[in-house]
Amino acid sequence: MKRPDVCTSPGSRLPASRVGDIPNAQFNAKFPSLRTRVFMENHDSRLVDSNALNAPHTKETQQQIQCTASTFETIFGLPESLVSLISRTTHLINILGDALTELETPGIVDIIRTLEHDLCIWTFEGHATNAPHPRQDVGNQREAAFDNAREAVHAAVEIYFYREIRHVNPTSVQHLVEKALRHLLDYEKGVEERGNLAAAGVCWAAFIAGCEAEGISSRQQIAQFLSRIAQKSGTGNFRAASEFLPCVWESRMGLDKFDQSWREVMRSSNTCLILS
Repeated sequence: MKRPDVCTSPGSRLPASRVGDIPNAQFNAKFPSLRTRVFMENHDSRLVDSNALNAPHTKETQQQIQCTASTFETIFGLPESLVSLISRTTHLINILGDALTELETPGIVDIIRTLEHDLCIWTFEGHATNAPHPRQDVGNQREAAFDNAREAVHAAVEIYFYREIRHVNPTSVQHLVEKALRHLLDYEKGVEERGNLAAAGVCWAAFIAGCEAEGISSRQQIAQFLSRIAQKSGTGNFRAASEFLPCVWESRMGLDKFDQSWREVMRSSNTCLILS
C-alpha cells in the first residue's frame, strides 16, 4: 500500500513498459484510460467523443466483443475485449469525476449507454456470462480455471460501472458481487495445485467486489480469499487489498454514508493501491 499525493483508481493496468508503445489511434480508442491524464490536465472536452470511449458494435466489429484467445491474452492474461472494457469504464469514471464534465456534455449519455450495452453483452468464446461454471466440459482444467478468472473480472467491471457511473445503490449489485465471489473461489480451486494463483485481474476483481459486498459472509469470504492468495503467492497487492477493505466497510456505517464510494475513502486517506 502506497500513500502518494493523489490516487483514486487502483486497477488492472497495462504494464508501464507498454504504455508508450501505443501503435495507433485505434489502440487508443480501445484503451482510452491511457489518455485519461491528458484529459484531466487539459480539460479538453474534445476527448469526450464516441471515437475515444465507444468501441464500435456494428455487425462487422461485433466479434471483437466475443473475441477468442490471442497474443494479447497470452501476454496480459485477459482477453483484449475485457481489458478494453475496463479501460473504457475507468476513463469514463475519471472524466465524469472532473468538475468541468457534466451529463449534459454532448455525447456523454450515448457513450454511457453504449458502454453499458457492451458490458452486458460481453462473452468469451461464446459462453454466456451468467453460466455458473463455464467450460467445465473442457478437458484442459487450467483453461477452465482461467475462464473463472475472466468471469470474475467481468462481474467486477460491471460492478464498477453501475456503482461509479450509474451510481446505483450497493444493494443493486449484490448479485454481481456473489457472481464474482463464486468465480474467484472456483478459480482458486482450479489453480491452487498449479501454483499460478496471482493471475492478471484477480486481485482487482476481488477488491471491487469486496468493496461493494454488504453481507457479512460475502465480506469475510472475499477478505479471506485475498489473504489466502497473498500467503500462497507471496504477492503483496493481495494483502494490501484485504487490509484496505475494512476501511471501506467502516466508512459506510454512517446513515448518510451507506453508499460512499471506495474512491472517496481512498482519496480521503491519501492511499493508493496497485492491484494489477
